[in-house]
Amino acid sequence: MRILGLTGSIGMGKSTAAAMLRRLGLAVHDADAAVHKLLGPGGKAVKPVSAAFPGVEKAGAIDRKALGARVFGQPAEMKRLEIAHNPWHAVAGPDDHSRAPEVLGVFATPVTVASGAYLHEVAKRAPNVRVFQQACGDLAGLIEAGADEATLYRSIEGYVAELMAQLGGTPLDSVVLGCTHYPLVEHLFRAALPERTRLVSQPQRTAEALTAYLFRHPEMKSFGSLPAEIRCYTTGDPVRVSALASGFYPSDLNRGPLAFESLPDHVKGRKQYA
Repeated sequence: MRILGLTGSIGMGKSTAAAMLRRLGLAVHDADAAVHKLLGPGGKAVKPVSAAFPGVEKAGAIDRKALGARVFGQPAEMKRLEIAHNPWHAVAGPDDHSRAPEVLGVFATPVTVASGAYLHEVAKRAPNVRVFQQACGDLAGLIEAGADEATLYRSIEGYVAELMAQLGGTPLDSVVLGCTHYPLVEHLFRAALPERTRLVSQPQRTAEALTAYLFRHPEMKSFGSLPAEIRCYTTGDPVRVSALASGFYPSDLNRGPLAFESLPDHVKGRKQYA
């Protein structure tokens, strides 16, 4: 599938060109119309944008001129708007149903695959995306055990081959690494996958989604005095867990490696969660 971008300044014929593409039977996503709808009365972006930029909401809609005065020429403010103005697509709209079919691969643990979570959530938001799941039974364990890259690559290469066999020759458009361990070996997945396949960065998307959530819920931004103290506890061996965590979190806000402690005695008697 090819995705073409149509852009240009005011009065250059973007709408005319888009209309011609529609007449040719191509699906066209009009970003201007989508943004107007999101920022208009009842739009899904009104509350989060208003929370991020108090005073720009009028009569249940975003005053675009007022918002523009706040963000144009201000790179940091534009970035805040970009984060706050994230996708709120909880349910697919007409554009999602008319988009060209795509193929998405999901590599995840057997439990995640069995849950069907990705199948359900993608179908809800993007019904024309076909999802193929591949359970990677031993991969998380190999990563935790500190296996060498050759061993990890052989495992990943095998799982990629199994997923490609499911496709039966159908091109693989995108891949999601559906386990928090897998981004640590993202470069090995990249090497094993077809060059044309796009890898979706889970850590980046998760960070963006969390930031957007905090902007939509300003009450969550009252953290008290800063910088905040980070303390990490584990029911396991603190030394082993600290070493493992260093792969995920190389530093504690640039102050040094994260160090885990044993769970306090007064908590140990309570129900534990893995």
